[in-house]
Amino acid sequence: MARKVLEGTQYTFTPSTRTITINEYVPRERLVLVTNVTANRVIYNFSDAQLKATSYTAEVDGNLSSTIIVLSFDTSSMSSSDQLMITIDEYADTFVPAETFRDPVDKLRVSNPQSLIDTDFEYGTQTTKWENLGMVNYRPFAYAKQAPVADVTDVSMPTNSRVVTITTSSAHGLEVGTAISVLDTYLSIANGNYIVESVTTSSPHTFTYTASSTNKTSITSIFDLNKTLVYSGGIYSNAQIGSDPTITYSGKEITVVTTVPHGLALGNEIAVTGTTADTNAPNGSFNVSTIVSATSFKYYVQNAPTGTIATTGASIYVRPQALFLHRPFDGGVVFTTNSLSNFQQSIRQTRRYFRYQSGKGMQISSGTVLKPNMQVDSITHDSGTVTVQTKESHNVSPGVEITVSGANETAYNGTFTVQSVINYNAFTYAITPPPVLPSPASGDYSIAISGWYGCKNRLGIFDDQNGMFFEFDGQDIWAVRRTSTFQLSGKVTATYGSNVITQTNAAFPTFLSRQLNIGEYIVIRGQSYRVVDIDSDTQLTISPSYRGATTNYAVVSKTTDIKWSQSEWNLDRMDGTGPSGYELNLTKMQMFYIDYTWYGAGYIRWGLRGSNGDVTYFHKIANNNVNNEAYMRSGNLPARYETNTIPMTTKLEETFLNTATTMTVTSTSEFPESGTIVVRDNNAYEYINYSSKTPTTFDGLTRARAGDNALPVTIAAGSSEGTVADISSLQVGMRIASPEFPENTFISELLAGGTPTIKFSKAALSSNPTVIVAPMGAPVAQTFTYSATNPIAVEYAFPDYSSYISHWGTAVIMDGRFDTDRSLLFTYGQETTTTIGAGETASLFSVRLAPSVDNGVGAVFGAREIINRMQLITQELDVTLGSNTGNVLVTAVLNGIPSTNGTWFGASGSDGKIATSSLAQIVDYSQTPTTTEGGEKVAGFFVNSNSKTLSLTGLRDLGNSILGGGTSDTDSHVYPDGPDVLTINVTNLDDTESVDVLGRLTWTEAQA
Repeated sequence: MARKVLEGTQYTFTPSTRTITINEYVPRERLVLVTNVTANRVIYNFSDAQLKATSYTAEVDGNLSSTIIVLSFDTSSMSSSDQLMITIDEYADTFVPAETFRDPVDKLRVSNPQSLIDTDFEYGTQTTKWENLGMVNYRPFAYAKQAPVADVTDVSMPTNSRVVTITTSSAHGLEVGTAISVLDTYLSIANGNYIVESVTTSSPHTFTYTASSTNKTSITSIFDLNKTLVYSGGIYSNAQIGSDPTITYSGKEITVVTTVPHGLALGNEIAVTGTTADTNAPNGSFNVSTIVSATSFKYYVQNAPTGTIATTGASIYVRPQALFLHRPFDGGVVFTTNSLSNFQQSIRQTRRYFRYQSGKGMQISSGTVLKPNMQVDSITHDSGTVTVQTKESHNVSPGVEITVSGANETAYNGTFTVQSVINYNAFTYAITPPPVLPSPASGDYSIAISGWYGCKNRLGIFDDQNGMFFEFDGQDIWAVRRTSTFQLSGKVTATYGSNVITQTNAAFPTFLSRQLNIGEYIVIRGQSYRVVDIDSDTQLTISPSYRGATTNYAVVSKTTDIKWSQSEWNLDRMDGTGPSGYELNLTKMQMFYIDYTWYGAGYIRWGLRGSNGDVTYFHKIANNNVNNEAYMRSGNLPARYETNTIPMTTKLEETFLNTATTMTVTSTSEFPESGTIVVRDNNAYEYINYSSKTPTTFDGLTRARAGDNALPVTIAAGSSEGTVADISSLQVGMRIASPEFPENTFISELLAGGTPTIKFSKAALSSNPTVIVAPMGAPVAQTFTYSATNPIAVEYAFPDYSSYISHWGTAVIMDGRFDTDRSLLFTYGQETTTTIGAGETASLFSVRLAPSVDNGVGAVFGAREIINRMQLITQELDVTLGSNTGNVLVTAVLNGIPSTNGTWFGASGSDGKIATSSLAQIVDYSQTPTTTEGGEKVAGFFVNSNSKTLSLTGLRDLGNSILGGGTSDTDSHVYPDGPDVLTINVTNLDDTESVDVLGRLTWTEAQA
């Protein structure tokens, strides 16, 4: 036998019940001694009759082991935080290296690891290796094409305005409703993806769009001659909300009725295009001010329309505010959802899915800050009010708690509550009592957000359906395992463009309300969707609308996140009490680690670089002897970072009457002590303020109110606090739909009294305005009837803070080296020549991954069960000239857009209905003259004789996008609206003679 002392995180101590719970199996004959080292007292001794156990239970349940000891010694005067030394006898004397020295397969780390990605952001965000994506409720908007708008001479944005005007010296060719992408102006609030709202076609050539925030600076010319870039953009397929909406108006209030559930939240940004009216058609960029129902919402315009609004051909899009910034000053990348509204997602994911190989371990590590620090330009003080100016958008709202540190004048430092927001990059907090302070502050000061609700930061090796990651939700940090292997009962029908999923046939019955909750995620044909509503056991509503090919008898999988909070970590809680003594500070940059083995039942570890810089694993879970199937679908995963404002969601547990002052729900555990919630069904949304809660109720309710169409406010320009005559029709959270306040301003606080005080989330742009205060949802309290099969959702109404997440490089390591798979050498060679006229360019053919696949058969997006995530690795490209030899330039263009829609077919020559070794597709343009616009030239060579071959082994592998795409055999969607597409172009350099050309491409495929 060999003596062993258990580590401090392997037990819990409950003195009031004299109970010790050990997180492993310890037979009674092996427990020797338990000492409370804090109290310096032995509390268990196997050889002392006075210090034995009154109850002893040791058991193994699946893969979970525990030992529960009830002591005879009275421990009621002790504390649960007391340190215990638990001594046991092991059966054998073994040498067990620390977790740090063992790889994920439990071998000693003596093999040479191999790096699978190189990420260094010194020069940029590495778009060849990473994809950036912003969405609202899983619905994307636009992306930048590799087609810059030429000859930009100026970008201007007036003070106190959101309208940006871009001037070009030549015709820009853009139309109203065209998507554009703007990069690197002087003001980050003007950068991002937008919709063109007006154009001039005569000199000077201009076009306009609406920026994300109001310009409160004196800088009006924001064009950086050296850096500003403007691209024409593409809109993701199926991005619009339904088809032609119905739009009516009353003055400046615009009411929209959509043909499908819109999936929007209060404050979401939208773009409206294609409507017509006699004057002032309500097109442009707006914020949602009122949610009427699941298919209706309202927004406000500055100029009221006239005449009837026609909507044939009109479109409504979400407009995510996601912002991704390169940090050339410290070599990192920072990004944010940049919006204080629900359902926003900002995702940064590697292009490559790293290939897991059985018998080996994978490890990801990242240098990241999960609790962000603001980049502060100045901190000034006046009579107890401190004004902070940040370099970029701060994204805070009044009431958020901040921590200031590093100022030489220590009175500036401490934890404070944001008092008011002046503009997108300035806010105030108060120091009480007002000190005498020099202003501005000096020193290396920084400001961190202490905590928040309604926003999550994540990092790890995961995607929408599987993987492992860290999550910080503003209150706690979690180790998370995600899986989508559980299949729901029955089979369903999913129709392209529809939000409704239904049971296909009663022979395959579904029980949706019994197996799902609103707010959870499901997978249909490889695509992820959020459950918005559950209408019955046979029907549910998803967001976004179904993107794949229409299907019947589809299997639905449920995505589950299994989470362990910091207090539940089983190796080291990283709070200063564990074996390492390390106390995690999330406001500081940390090195995060995850390693894992898969083959269905491997284990996972989460770790940090802890004390003395050593890697310390703090939580470990095994997946053998636990699950009924593989713990996730595949070990092939991407590295990913994400910040989102997906709201906390619960559901009603009893009917909620329009007279009720208490709401009973399943659980309030994730919600703050007070705040604003929305209760909703298909017919109505009611926004409710609550002032307290219990584990299952929200109390102190302020029910729905009607707002005010003309509310006089006594307030100074630049102030966020004023007075009004009456607040009886107002609620915290209501949007101010008037140009006298910045976009998306809402009521942050109401104080009753002789002259009621009203506080706004942003400062007024002018003095004493009369404003429109829009109702958030229903203008009066509603009744919501409880149903077990048609649950009523209750959600946190909007986030307190829209967080940033920063990271500096990512390493993905395979322990034991990556062995290149043996693969067939796939070949496509043209048999029909393409004739290219003198001085002209033509496309020969394109290659891509088949958008979906299973059982060795590739097909269009949504036709098979899995989105194709393999790697297509090009090998050689040759071009042969016909009898008329000439001089040509051959180029390989990545993700250019072809001028014609050819028909994709299996690269092995099949029509996609038989299994073949290749999971790639080809479109051949030899029968249809085709050219390619945009894209990047990634290889090229000259041919001036019969033929020539170019090695492409140095070209990165072709892959897929986060969302996938390609729902038709004849679509021309390219990355990021589908897989990478590589097109072979040939330019005839001869001025007089045409030339006949044939092309051939060879490649390999990493399919596993």
